[in-house]
Amino acid sequence: MGTLRKRGNSWYFSVELPSENGKRKRIERAGGKTKKEAQEKMKLFEAEILKNGYKEESKITFKELSNNWLESYVETNCKDRSKSTYERMLRLHIVPRIGNYRVVDIKPKVINDFYNTLKEEDYNKSTAELVKSTLNGCLNFAVFPGEVIASNPCSSVKFPKFIENTNSKDVLTQDDLELILEKGEKYYNFNEMCILLFNTGMRIGEALALQWEDIDFKEKIIHIKHNLVYKNKQEYRLTTPKTKKSIRDIYFNAEVEKVFKRLKKKQNENKIRYGKYYKKIEYNLIFTTKEGYVVSSNNFTKNALRLKDYREFSMHTFRHTHATMLLQAGANIKDVQARLGHTNINTTMDIYVHSTNESKKNTLKKFDEYIKTSNI
Repeated sequence: MGTLRKRGNSWYFSVELPSENGKRKRIERAGGKTKKEAQEKMKLFEAEILKNGYKEESKITFKELSNNWLESYVETNCKDRSKSTYERMLRLHIVPRIGNYRVVDIKPKVINDFYNTLKEEDYNKSTAELVKSTLNGCLNFAVFPGEVIASNPCSSVKFPKFIENTNSKDVLTQDDLELILEKGEKYYNFNEMCILLFNTGMRIGEALALQWEDIDFKEKIIHIKHNLVYKNKQEYRLTTPKTKKSIRDIYFNAEVEKVFKRLKKKQNENKIRYGKYYKKIEYNLIFTTKEGYVVSSNNFTKNALRLKDYREFSMHTFRHTHATMLLQAGANIKDVQARLGHTNINTTMDIYVHSTNESKKNTLKKFDEYIKTSNI
């Protein structure tokens, strides 16, 4: 039979455990703010002991759990990009806030307060979604195979609504990209296209028209020479790009190189898998369907629309984002114009004005932060 006692403003219950080797043992647990709440918790605790026996509460902290999750689950079961995202979300957004909590003490209220803090701090919707996904995955691991807690406290907490900042709607952040890639992985070649456009600023029609001979892997150069005009699987053609300036060579980075190699590997595997049923077309295109058919830009547009609940964007958003990031990084405006294939520098200047306005806002924000933290 358990007993109750009040200490300060809280109630506690103690329960005698079944004796082991003739030794008796009582344990005490926090019951809550009221006697009734403590009685209910004591009944549940006693019922659990009768059903499954007593297990010592784990003293593992969330920080320790997250390290175990990364090492024993994420490292083995997730792709490199997901590994990087989970590690970053934990390091920057989750562990600094709840890392010192014992996992058994992370109740729904703790999760609810944590979510509300993100809301109060005006977290970007995409970042908040990634934080939620990471936290949920880690605590699922604590349930099984970790067996640290019986259930995931996230499951009973409603996630707040986070609204995208409309002033930056046309510019994706790195967190936006991570979220898009996490949700878009189920669509064939969708992630590869997103990464390519994000890192090169190409038009999607230019990307769909790329042939393997347009890629110089030695010099890391993409030769942009065509645009894809698509009507259906049987009717399509490669035309010259939008303008003369659109015919250009651009350098690509390691992320894009990985994309090209992944696409080549998938193509080769599909040729073997489908054999004589693999479609032979007149162009040696990089982007095709699994069966080898030419693919339409509308295919990617539809996939982007399917993700609007997570982050509203279009395939052209990647191009605008690439230009904005280059300009904010201090790239020469003429070089950006050449990379994007803009005929008129005023088009690039429009992006530049948007970029520098954002930079001015960030400068003021840094000033305000300095004033708040300094002793002036």
